[in-house]
Amino acid sequence: MRRPLNCLLLTIALLFSTLAVSAAVSFQKEDQWTKWTKKEAEKMLSDSPWSQGQTETDTSEMFFSPTSDPSKPGNRSTSNDEARLSQGATNQAVNVKYFVRFFSARPVRRASVEVRVQVAPASSER
Repeated sequence: MRRPLNCLLLTIALLFSTLAVSAAVSFQKEDQWTKWTKKEAEKMLSDSPWSQGQTETDTSEMFFSPTSDPSKPGNRSTSNDEARLSQGATNQAVNVKYFVRFFSARPVRRASVEVRVQVAPASSER
């Protein structure tokens, strides 16, 4: 009866000590955010659990559709002629990329500050 209890206590003690060491290491790494390079800070702002890029693709423009000017006589009007005349016919997929960042997350705020701090000395030297 005494042996399983000792084994259980030893296992729990090892588990807590492992957790304490890993927490100390992560805390130590977290304090070094002021030493991030610009590349590391930009990576945090563009590809992290709190900041992701999203690409939306409009494939409706991929297919050829002739554009005719409906104001000229003899040309018939189609549903998208006005828009295609004003913005041009692309006849290819149109990609829009945007980023979603949660500035409530501490790593994103730190990365944002770090990028601004690294840019500020360069702009003040001019």
